Amino acid sequence: MVAVTQSTLVVTISFGSPTGEVITLVTMQTSTGLNVENPTGDNVAAVMEVLPRGGHLILDGGVENTYWQIWYRPNGTYQVEYRDGSPSCHYQTLTVSRDKVIIAGGGWLSGDESWLLEFAWKNIGDWFEDEDEG
Repeated sequence: MVAVTQSTLVVTISFGSPTGEVITLVTMQTSTGLNVENPTGDNVAAVMEVLPRGGHLILDGGVENTYWQIWYRPNGTYQVEYRDGSPSCHYQTLTVSRDKVIIAGGGWLSGDESWLLEFAWKNIGDWFEDEDEG
């Protein structure tokens, strides 16, 4: 069972990134303060079931510039983003499908890259050019 609390989740697991790199620390943070040990795809699904509009979920890969995140926009659209190693490799897509977002989060955690094919991605790395220089 998953419980909503006012704390931030910090857990350690091993998984593969979309580039095949093994990452050993994942931090899951939500705007609702969900607290879970050893996050899995099922934990992502549980968060998505209770995430309010305007809420967010971030899976931080523990390696600089490696994360997956969603924002459940107030209009009911999910903004999904992932960064794969540098600010220039930051991608975004929009969907109204919670199921696709759940599959993507679980896939990112497990290193299954098939979730990438479910969306039309836009590279928004140029929005973060200053980060590459710093």
